[in-house]
Amino acid sequence: MVVLDANVILRYLLNDNEAMAKEAENVIKTEVTMVPIEVIAEVVYVLKSVFSLNTACTIKLPALLMMFFGMLFRWTLPKNP
Repeated sequence: MVVLDANVILRYLLNDNEAMAKEAENVIKTEVTMVPIEVIAEVVYVLKSVFSLNTACTIKLPALLMMFFGMLFRWTLPKNP
């Protein structure tokens, strides 16, 4: 399993460096991948602050990224001792 970092996701989404974007696309499409929630937060931060995406767009972005990467979150309550 490959754990993706923000740089890989940003290169893939932005396609600002064609060679890196192709490499990122290859990894995303051919490997089993995982994206930690912290990485999604970093991607949202970079897109909002550096690339000036508006608030309406960045509110929906984490959900879209989680759906894109097929993530499943399970909420569990701590067990009583």
